[in-house]
Amino acid sequence: MMKTGDKIRTIRTLKGLSQENLADMIGISRLAYGDIERNKSAISEERLSQISKALGVNVEDIQNVGETIANFFDQCNGAAGIINGNQNNNYDFREIQHKLEIALLENEKMKVELEKAKIEVELWKSKVGK
Repeated sequence: MMKTGDKIRTIRTLKGLSQENLADMIGISRLAYGDIERNKSAISEERLSQISKALGVNVEDIQNVGETIANFFDQCNGAAGIINGNQNNNYDFREIQHKLEIALLENEKMKVELEKAKIEVELWKSKVGK
């Protein structure tokens, strides 16, 4: 099971942010932020909320990274065994789970990048319009 710091690191990395970027966004040192990702310091609900806002996700999204997908694949694993006529199939569902998790986070990253591009277009429109 992934710890909170690992989940935050995964989302931050897929969103293309450095530790320094995120630390600046929430107003703490990079060293203090690094301790959060390395699970070396406890994270308060308030700090987790700040991080989730900076990442553009809900606190629940951070907390559920991995678990929801694991539950889905556990259910699929059982169904695949029934479909194949046995409970021992050759699929590495953990690898598939990991790939799906990455794809979902990359999708979220693309949504954020699209929103950023829209904001930049509006900014340029306002500058050109003056």
